[in-house]
Amino acid sequence: MTNDMEKLMLRTCSVNNLTRLLRIENRCFENPWTINMLVSEILNPDTHFLCLWKDDEMLGYISLWLVLDTANINNIAIDIPFQNKGYGSYLLTKSIEALKSENINEVTLEVRQSNESALRLYRSNGFEIIGVRKDYYRKPTEDAYIMSKSI
Repeated sequence: MTNDMEKLMLRTCSVNNLTRLLRIENRCFENPWTINMLVSEILNPDTHFLCLWKDDEMLGYISLWLVLDTANINNIAIDIPFQNKGYGSYLLTKSIEALKSENINEVTLEVRQSNESALRLYRSNGFEIIGVRKDYYRKPTEDAYIMSKSI
C-alpha cells in the first residue's frame, strides 16, 4: 500500500474535471450535488476544491470552505471502486496539512449520524463530535453530527 500511496497526487479541481466529479458524486451519494453546485464550488474563491489522482484516474475529491481561521469540509468522496483502501484518510490528511499554511486553526464538518464509515474515518483522523444539527439532511431526513478538529 505504501508504494501505492506514493503515486497519489492532490490537485486543485477545475471545471475541466466536471465529468469525473459528477460520476463520483452520483455513485457515492443518494442526494448528489448538481453540476451547477459543483461549478459554484470550484469557482468560489473561498473554497479549496481538491481532487485526488492516481495516474490519470480521479479517485476522489474534497471541498473545503475557508472562513477566517476555520475550514469547513463541505463534501468529500472517494469513488466506489477505491473505497476502504486508505485513500479517504490520505485525502483528508493531506488536505488538512495544506491548510496549515493558510493559518487555519480548526476544521469542521457535518456528517449523517448513520454514516458509520465516515464517522470512523473522521474519528481516526482526530475529529470529535461537538454538537448536532437537527434534520440537517434530506432524502432521507436525518440529524447531522457536527465534528471538529484543531490543527
